[in-house]
This record gives sequence, structure tokens and C-alpha cells, in this order.
Amino acid sequence: MPYRSILVALDAGARCAPRIALAAQLAAEHDAHLVGLAPTGTVFMPPDPSGGGLGANYLQLSIDFLRQEAGKQAERFRAQVAPLGLRSFEALVDAEDPAPSVIAHARLADLVVVGQHEPGSASSMPPDLPQQVLMDSGRPVLIVPYAAEAAAPGRTVLVAWDRSREAARAVSDALPLLGRAAAVHVVMFLPAGDTDLPGTPPGADLAQWLARHGVRADVARVPTPIDTGNALLSHAADLGADLIVMGGYGHSRLRETVLGGVTRTVLRHMTVPVLMSH
Repeated sequence: MPYRSILVALDAGARCAPRIALAAQLAAEHDAHLVGLAPTGTVFMPPDPSGGGLGANYLQLSIDFLRQEAGKQAERFRAQVAPLGLRSFEALVDAEDPAPSVIAHARLADLVVVGQHEPGSASSMPPDLPQQVLMDSGRPVLIVPYAAEAAAPGRTVLVAWDRSREAARAVSDALPLLGRAAAVHVVMFLPAGDTDLPGTPPGADLAQWLARHGVRADVARVPTPIDTGNALLSHAADLGADLIVMGGYGHSRLRETVLGGVTRTVLRHMTVPVLMSH
């Protein structure tokens, strides 16, 4: 099933325009509707103890400022996307905190595009936005590195496979991208000291399933003396992959998102876009 609606999160950071360009290219390739979402954020203040109404006045001024900034982000999105000849697009301004806003709108999209956190950036998005959207939206999340180019990914794809529920969900969610790829590499990492058993090579069953969807993939079982997260990033660099597809591991605990080690490593050190599903 192709992507018919793609959501891209907007912010005031310097890397927003390249992220929009990437999402727009994907929308053009998949003939999809593109939504640019600019959450305003919210302001909370304690009551003014002086009784002079200064708190209420400041609160309204802050709300107005946030709406104006979100409106500017939406206008920049429209100006950037309008000349591209997409099937359709729209910019939304949502008076809500960024993470809940993106999560809610992501549930009505086939794919959501967010940016990797860039330390020291002017982005209005919380640093853990990718994690929150991954864990709570129920949709595939394409995380774009802050150092990435604007080109749409998916020509050479590396699929991380460990037979888990999360990995199966990610591969299924990535089918529209895998079907357009020039090369798809499935990798299963073999921890130091482990040996393959005789018989059908692990991962061959996934390759067969992909073939039924018209996707030709090669499968490699790679011994590694290092942790899986860094092994995955290293293998992607060796292959010249421009997209990694993997399951996102973790759980939500109260207001904290607790990630698995591989997911955390990739989100921190990624240099190419990563499609994750949970």
C-alpha cells in the first residue's frame, strides 16, 4: 500500500527547510498529500500575586507571539512547497504542545517526518520528539539527521532484521520505499562467539517474503565484536546506504520514554535517515 499522506513537523530551526524538501520529494515520488504541521506550544503561568493583571497580560502576549511564530513557519512551508507541483499540500497551525500535536496528527498520516535533535539549535521541538512520536503515534517515523542533505532517501536501503515484532512492523511500513529502492540489504548481526547453525540461512525467509512484494533483497549474517547499534551504523556506511529501516525498541514510563540501547545509539549518532516503527 503506497503512502498517500505524509506529515512533516515544522519548527524554527535551520534544518527545517531541508527536512521539508526531503518530505516534499517523498510526497512527489508517492503522489501523496503533504501536511506541514506547526504546533504553537503552550504557556503556563502562576497567578499574578499583585492582582494587577500583569500575569494575564503577559500570558496573552506570549500566546500571541507563539501563534505568530507558528504562522511564520506555516508560511515558509507554503512558499517552499508551492512551486513543486505536488498533488496536494496544506499547512496546519495547532495551538498545542509540539509532541502531543505531532503524535495526534501523525495518527492520520501514513508516514511522519521529524528531525533528529541538534544540540544548541533554535528548534522549538523537544529534544526527545522522535522518541515520543515513535512510541505513541502508532505510525512509521522517518527521522532526518540534522546533517542530512535534502535528497529523498531510499535508493540503497539497509534493513536491520532480528525477527522481532518491531522489526517486522518496520519492514512492512517501509514497503513503499523498498519497492522503489535500487538495492535492499538485509543484515542480521551475529554477536561475537555465536555461530550459524546449518540449514536455511537466517533471513532467507524475510527475503522470500519481500520477493512476493516485488522487492529483491540480499541477506547477510554479519559477525560483530561491537554493540549492535554501532555495528548497524558502520555497516550502513560501508554499503553507502542512504536509509536504514529498523524496529524502534523501548517503552513509555509515566512521562519518560525509555529506549533500548540500539535505538538510543542510532538516534544519537545517525548520519542517514532512519525509518523506525514500534
